[in-house]
Amino acid sequence: RRAVFHGTRAMSYRELDTRAVDLAWRLRDHGVTKGDFIPLIMDGSMALPVAMIATMKIGAPFIPLDQGWPSERVRAILDGLRPAVVLTSGTAESWGELETTTLQVDLDKLSVPASAVVGPPATVADLIYGFFTSGSTGTPKCTVNRHLGLLNRFLYMTGRFGGDHVVLQNSQHAFDSSIWQLLWPLTNGSQVVIPERDGILDLVRTIDVIARHGVTMTDFVPSIFNTLVELLTADSRLVKQLASLRHILIGGEAVNAPAVHAMSALLPGVKITNTYGPTEASIGSIFHEITPADGQAIPIGLPIDNTYAVIVDERNELARQDEVGEIQIGGDCLGVGYLGDPAKT
Repeated sequence: RRAVFHGTRAMSYRELDTRAVDLAWRLRDHGVTKGDFIPLIMDGSMALPVAMIATMKIGAPFIPLDQGWPSERVRAILDGLRPAVVLTSGTAESWGELETTTLQVDLDKLSVPASAVVGPPATVADLIYGFFTSGSTGTPKCTVNRHLGLLNRFLYMTGRFGGDHVVLQNSQHAFDSSIWQLLWPLTNGSQVVIPERDGILDLVRTIDVIARHGVTMTDFVPSIFNTLVELLTADSRLVKQLASLRHILIGGEAVNAPAVHAMSALLPGVKITNTYGPTEASIGSIFHEITPADGQAIPIGLPIDNTYAVIVDERNELARQDEVGEIQIGGDCLGVGYLGDPAKT
C-alpha cells in the first residue's frame, strides 16, 4: 500500500519502514543512543518522515529545523544542542561547514537492513520531538513533548475522523502542526501527500495537488484559509477541484467566521474543525466542529480525550460565567517543558 507521495514519487509502507530501520542503524553507528536529540536540517521532501520514524525507532527525539533558515540561527541552535549527529537532506555540501557530524538522508542509498530490531522500543513516557518557537516574544525556545501526548492526539483523531484518508501536508515542517499531517495518517493505513515547494505560497497549485491526489483532509492557518475562500469565491471553477475534501482543520490563529461559513456554502460536504492548543500541548488538544449555528462567535471547542482545559481567575480558581480569565491546559497532552530552560518550564 502506498504511504507517502512527493511529486512524481511514491513510497510504500514497506519501503518507508525498511528505509527508516536502515537509517536508524546508521544513527546507532554514529553513536546515537536513546534520549539523544537529533536535529533534522531538511527540506520538505520524502526523506523527512523517514528521518522522523528512524529516530523514533531508537528513542532519540527529533527536532525539525528548516534548511531555509539563516545559517547563523541554525548554528546557534546546534551550539546549544551539541548533538551527536545532524540529519540533512539536499546536497551533502549544504551544511558541510558545521562542526557537528552530518548524515545526509539519501533514500536511494537506504536498503534492507540486516536486522529490523534496532533496540528497545520507546515508551509513552519517552521524549518524541522538540520544536523551536518563532521567538516572537524573545529568544526562540525548544518545546519538548512525549510520545504519550502524540499517541493520545492520534488515537483521538482516528476515533473522530476514521482512517482511509489522503492527507495533504500543508504546514511547513518547522511547525508542529505538520506532525499530525505527516505521521497520523501512517498510523491508520492512510496516505500522506508532501507537496513540492519553492518557497512561494501558491494556492492554485495547492488546489491542483488536492485534485490530483484526491486529498480528503488537510490543515490551514486562518489567514491562508481566508485567502483560499476569496480565491474560490472569485473563480467558481476551482471549487470542483476540491470535491474530494471531507475535512479541513483550522488552527494557529483566530478563526474568521464569515470565511468559514462562506466555505461551508461553497463545499457543503466538507466538515471544518477549529483546533486550539500551543506547541507545549502536543500540537493542540481542543477541537470544535464549526456549524452554521455558531454564527459569528465560533468557540475554540472542548478538550479531547484524557486532557482538560479550564478558565481560571486571578486567584487561580475556576472563573464564573461571563468572567474573563486565563486558559489552563493539562492531561496527557502536556509536554515536559523547554529544553535547557527550567525557569521558563
